[in-house]
Amino acid sequence: MKLKQTALAILAGAGVLLGLAEPSPAQELKLGELIQEALANNPELKARSRELSAASERVPQAGALPDPMLSLGVMSVPKDTLALNREPMTQTQVGVSQAFPFPGKRPLLTEAARAQRDAAAAKQEAARNRVAREVREAYLELYYLDHALEVTRRNQELLKQYEQVAGAMYAVGKGLQQDVLKAQVELSMLLDQEIGLTQERERAAANLNRLLGRDPGQPLGQARTFELVPLPADAQKLADQAAAQSPELTLADQMVTESQALEKLARRSYYPDFAVMASYGFREDLEMGGKIVRQPDLVSGSVGFNLPLYSYRKQSREKAESQARFQARQYEREDAALRVREEVRSRYARAQQAWQEIQLYQAGIIPQSENSLQSALAGYQVNKVDFLTLLDNQKTLYDLEIKLRRLQADYGQAYARLDELCGGAGLKPVTLEK
Repeated sequence: MKLKQTALAILAGAGVLLGLAEPSPAQELKLGELIQEALANNPELKARSRELSAASERVPQAGALPDPMLSLGVMSVPKDTLALNREPMTQTQVGVSQAFPFPGKRPLLTEAARAQRDAAAAKQEAARNRVAREVREAYLELYYLDHALEVTRRNQELLKQYEQVAGAMYAVGKGLQQDVLKAQVELSMLLDQEIGLTQERERAAANLNRLLGRDPGQPLGQARTFELVPLPADAQKLADQAAAQSPELTLADQMVTESQALEKLARRSYYPDFAVMASYGFREDLEMGGKIVRQPDLVSGSVGFNLPLYSYRKQSREKAESQARFQARQYEREDAALRVREEVRSRYARAQQAWQEIQLYQAGIIPQSENSLQSALAGYQVNKVDFLTLLDNQKTLYDLEIKLRRLQADYGQAYARLDELCGGAGLKPVTLEK
């Protein structure tokens, strides 16, 4: 009788597993702090920042005139003596020339460079939103794995007690050997699950450390909470918001602007550029008939033009190339807009399904499983339910708790991508505790 009462007291502790796991002494990770650390230290974001700086420096360069040319030389020097005061036309020259693109080309070059700079800024913003989303996803994966490991370990302890009770009852002829064996099998399966979950957590932690700019092997605390945000009621409005605010589409817009400026520039490639040249010739005094004849210095000037004589092979091809690239960028932008809207719909449906299942598990399935377990406990007390049925009820509850954590993480990850697609605008969060 005492043995049976001891068994019942141990089994009554199974109800504890219905609640959410208590936090362990390990340091608790804060999602907001992790995101800020990633935005400050992620190497990819640092690279995007330097790319933006480089693109900004190209803007003033694009509209600048080419460097002027300085020339130094001599002219009409007699080859027999190389004397500078023998012939009247001999002179030393200093010249300068400046090339000028055809009017209108420089503003288009500047416009294209500005579009490149704005594209780099959009690329940086898109990268920041993506890294923030990846940190959220990595954190949520740790959230699931930490809770799954804790529930698994607590179930292991309970199954060890089940095994002891079943073994003791079998030893005195009050139980069956298969009860002991079943408890041992279930415990071994939980040990195997713990090994798999532990390996998954190591990979998830390494991924999160990488995003934070840390060594992948650096220890991480536990993920205990996350921001659970209800979905907006209208998926169409969410898609419209994404189409208006998505950094991915902003990047596509800037690429269209750049290619459009280059296409306009290619149209002007038929117009010749020109160069203005000026030179000053110094002439030495001549000695003629015993007299010194002073010679005035000379000045020269000219204007040169390039002649697009081979436009059928060069300028016309350049124009056709730029027009094709401009059209390609337009189609790419259209495709990107469709992809964003499609992904919003897909992620919304996935998140909505997870949200509904979470409500069902919390309000229906898990309470029902709890009642079933309590009923099995009561039935076992009066010998109406066997040990294996009780064990199966406990295993069912364990599986449901793990599934609930998976659903919560899946929902959070789907919403994180929706938030990224909408430009990181987001909604006011509701914190899901532990």
